[in-house]
Amino acid sequence: MSGGKLGVLVLEDDEGLRSQYRWLLSDYQVLESADRAAARKIALRERPGIAIVDLGLPPDPDGASEGLAAVTELLEAAPETKIIVVTGNESR
Repeated sequence: MSGGKLGVLVLEDDEGLRSQYRWLLSDYQVLESADRAAARKIALRERPGIAIVDLGLPPDPDGASEGLAAVTELLEAAPETKIIVVTGNESR
């Protein structure tokens, strides 16, 4: 965490949504990732307090498998991180 700001990892493949998160979370240190592997590396290095994880990540943008795998890996990398799961998918 730099500058004493809480680190918030945003795992979202859509650049437009990442931009909105940057605006929304401007009081925090926003750590961005577009894919699961990069998010895991960030979590190991930065130990963010919070992670916001999109469920519909490539290669399964219409499902939840990649997002759920990311949640598992993030908790293994930084178990103290609180995770918020988001999705734009209307189906169960």
